[in-house]
Amino acid sequence: MALTLVSREAGFRLNSVSSSQGQIADRAQWMTSGAGLVRPIVKNQDAIQVTGSVNLVALELIERAGPVVAASINRWLVPVAQIAFDEWPVRTGLSKSQLFLDIEVASDGLSITAKLVNTAPYAASIRGGEVARDLIFAPGLEAARQMAQDIAAGLAA
Repeated sequence: MALTLVSREAGFRLNSVSSSQGQIADRAQWMTSGAGLVRPIVKNQDAIQVTGSVNLVALELIERAGPVVAASINRWLVPVAQIAFDEWPVRTGLSKSQLFLDIEVASDGLSITAKLVNTAPYAASIRGGEVARDLIFAPGLEAARQMAQDIAAGLAA
C-alpha cells in the first residue's frame, strides 16, 4: 500500500528539523493509494501458490520426517502401550481387550496422530480413574513431550 503525504498548509516544510510529530500531524494528512487495497486475483482461492521448487522442498521434508516420526513413536509411545497392556487390571478381560495403540494419518495427509486408547465405556472409571491416569494419560503425555523433542531434533539434524 502506498502512502502519500499531502500538506494542508502552503509553504510548510515537512523535513524541517524543528518540526515535531504533533506539528506534522496538525498540518499534514496521509492519503492511501487505492491500488494496494484491491484484492488480488488468486487461483483456487489460495493466496500462496506452490511452485515446483517449493514442492520439491516439501517432499524432501516429508521424506525425512517419516522415518523420524516412526522412530519416535517406536521409542516413546510403543513402550507406554506395552506397559499399559501388561499392567492393565483384569477381572473379565473386556477392558484389556479394548486397549490399543491407534496411529492415524489425517485424510489430507498433513498430520499424524498416535494415541493410546481404551474403548471400553467404563475404562476411565476403573479404580476411580487411577488406572487410566497412571497407565495411559500421564505416561502418554510424557511420551508426547519426548516425541516432540525427539522429532524436532531429528528434523534439525
